[in-house]
Amino acid sequence: MQEKEYIVDDSSSFKHDKYMQILLSNKMQLEQCQKSRGLKSCLQCESLLKCELRASYVDSVYSSMSKGQAGDFDFN
Repeated sequence: MQEKEYIVDDSSSFKHDKYMQILLSNKMQLEQCQKSRGLKSCLQCESLLKCELRASYVDSVYSSMSKGQAGDFDFN
């Protein structure tokens, strides 16, 4: 089974809110960490469950979806 690649447009052609800016920054840091360890995914990392960098990324994903509001997500 071939793995699909999903591309997110990180370009500055549209205005990002503060939550999206934090998300993109955390995503870049996470990808740099994966690359430095020779990994394609955090799931392959021995530090997965105790990784503060990944926890920050996951939190920023939720914050970007909820725009800082507890529990509600904006999928638009």
